[in-house]
Amino acid sequence: MENVVYSFDLGASKLRLVVAEPALGKPFDMNILAAEESSFKGMKRGQVFDMEKVSFEISNIISRVDKTVKKKCGSAKQHFCINIGARLYKLEYKNKSYEVGQKAVTEQMLRKFQEDIKGTLSDDSNSVILDSYPVSYSFDNAPEIESPIGCAGKELHIKSIIISTTTSIVNSYNSLFENTNNFDLLLPTASSKLNVLLSPQQKKATFALVDFGAGIISVAVSKNGKVINDTTIPLGSSLVTEDIASGLEITQEEAEFVKCNLNRVLTRKERYLEIRMKGKEEGFNVDVKKLNFIVQARINELVAYINSALSKSYVLNDLEAVYLAGDGSKLYGFKEALAKNLSSLEKLNNRVVLLKEGDYSDPVIFNYAGAVGVASAYIERKLSFWTPQIQFSEVEDKVEEKVKEEQPPKETDSKEKAKQKERWSLGKIIDKATEKLFSQEDGDDI
Repeated sequence: MENVVYSFDLGASKLRLVVAEPALGKPFDMNILAAEESSFKGMKRGQVFDMEKVSFEISNIISRVDKTVKKKCGSAKQHFCINIGARLYKLEYKNKSYEVGQKAVTEQMLRKFQEDIKGTLSDDSNSVILDSYPVSYSFDNAPEIESPIGCAGKELHIKSIIISTTTSIVNSYNSLFENTNNFDLLLPTASSKLNVLLSPQQKKATFALVDFGAGIISVAVSKNGKVINDTTIPLGSSLVTEDIASGLEITQEEAEFVKCNLNRVLTRKERYLEIRMKGKEEGFNVDVKKLNFIVQARINELVAYINSALSKSYVLNDLEAVYLAGDGSKLYGFKEALAKNLSSLEKLNNRVVLLKEGDYSDPVIFNYAGAVGVASAYIERKLSFWTPQIQFSEVEDKVEEKVKEEQPPKETDSKEKAKQKERWSLGKIIDKATEKLFSQEDGDDI
């Protein structure tokens, strides 16, 4: 194995690492070699406030998985990638038009146009583009279309999103990896998580993903699988812990225990409960009615902030679903309060869905969604070794030449020969499929 990806998800209270290798045919085209989690304090409200502590934790968690990784795949080139919270990047729309002269638009043309749009920020030496993608197309004065490929018109209008950050933020993230290597990819958290947590069918709709963490709440709105609005609320479930501790006059540890067991506590009929934590000799009393008032007051406040974030999107009334992720979304009464707040949206029709671990074949995909998403994006963009030699983007209006069959290369080394033969066989399959695809007439089955 030649490449191994170390993908990090930095939260307010937890650091998660997923180590993966490219693997065609596996979920997200990768094989997860290791997954590790560490509790730490170095992030606050989505920003690094203790660089030394976070850098130490990153080095420490890498050392914990290295033995397992080397045992599974031996020596390999390491690639490091990490997510970045919405507070640290800027998402902006760019509108641009291109004369196409009634020619049918090809994928190659679109790629050139998108590179030109990205170039609009290249003059700003303080900006670094993290990602860019089109969100809508239209010809002349016609309505918007999902894809212009194969269509023709005088002028093509492209509405794109550019996600950028500053060089100082990039440099600060680089310093976190000074004991290993500079990272290879910095990706927005919302983009990485929704690509992992939602199915292709779900991503076709207009939806919102609310990621409720300990320190922040991320609200991302997506249309046709592309994030069109991303907002970070610098509040999280840790505030509920602080409210409980202050309101009930108990310790932070006791308050955290109560918060994690709200479903059991608030559904009890008794007004007062004695709660005893495991390993503690003495228990403590809880006023259930007062606890419910404290929790619901904070939840109502957070729901109001989420509603405000959703209102910033121009597709608010087109929302078809709202998905909830993160430990905070499990808080007693949160889902119901949010659904009630959004009940006026007709298309939503109360489809507020709490994503659960049991919905996924592999628990790592759910619990390490941010890290898995960044790793998947890196493998797709940088390590796509299985991409066929024939690029569909290079095919213009007609394919005049068919792909010539090649013989497998001669190799002296038996292991290398086996690898080359495997790659050659895969290439042959792709070549035949490509030839068949372009030989089909309209209406024929492929």
